[in-house]
Amino acid sequence: MKYLISIINTAILFGLFFMIFGCSSIKKRVTDDFKLVNAPVRVAVLPFDLEALSNEDQEIAAIFRRIFYGHFSYLGYIDIDIDEIDQTLADNMLTSTEDIYLHSYDYLGELLGADALIYCTIRKVSNVTTGIYAETSIEAELKMLDANTGSFIWEADSKEININGILAPKSLITMIQKQIDNSKKRESLIRVAERFYKKVVKTIPDPASLRVKNIHLPEIYTLKANINNETTYKGFILEVYLNGEKGMEASFDIGDWKTNIPMQEQSPGKYRGYYKVQKEDLIKKTLIIGRLENSNGLTSKKIYEKGLVEFSSVF
Repeated sequence: MKYLISIINTAILFGLFFMIFGCSSIKKRVTDDFKLVNAPVRVAVLPFDLEALSNEDQEIAAIFRRIFYGHFSYLGYIDIDIDEIDQTLADNMLTSTEDIYLHSYDYLGELLGADALIYCTIRKVSNVTTGIYAETSIEAELKMLDANTGSFIWEADSKEININGILAPKSLITMIQKQIDNSKKRESLIRVAERFYKKVVKTIPDPASLRVKNIHLPEIYTLKANINNETTYKGFILEVYLNGEKGMEASFDIGDWKTNIPMQEQSPGKYRGYYKVQKEDLIKKTLIIGRLENSNGLTSKKIYEKGLVEFSSVF
């Protein structure tokens, strides 16, 4: 009889269905004084505070920041590139969040050329896997401060939990696979962080609807290059000419193989850039793309339509 009961219990256990569920909570607050018409323009997302994490999790926190930045960049702010932020901070001997967060908001705002700063303190990151249970969770506090006054604009206290448990697997294989997937800590945390920061960013006031009327992208009138679908070789100098609005930052791309090659303004609105083909350069037919960027970071692009560039190592 005991043996029969044991078999029945085992059958019930493995006959249960597998359930995956997640929960999230976001407590947000926006200052009563905030109006979209006077929203900050340039916003810097500072490195995320790693105080609650171990050293091996620092890469994860850096990835979290990039995930947040990726979603935040769709809002109607001019977001300062985080690589540019990190370089400026490093040039000023600020390489840890402890040092960065100790400095005043006005100092950081002036240093980074930002009207507002976004801080994030990650309080908890966990990834627990047992034989029948797995949990991945993130808890963080984020806030946007006015870089001139230090007053808060927006803040959110957020939590995201993803749980796998054996309430009833469709099959034992499914359960085991879910446990294996969850044991890959980095991948599990990134998946949860994607959902987490997407929800968080939705709570930030978005001035896009008002800014769109004021956005003026720099104009590119013409883009020329000294190619016409021919193959080029070592020593050839690719020259690109851009005619557009004066006083801008100009550059050009050779597809995605080499980007942001600088161009000089030879006379008002007339820009020239070049690239000398090296022996090791080898690319198939690729577009040339001109760029023009204004002081607010707004960029226009134009494709050279009369030919593709190709580099060959054969001489």
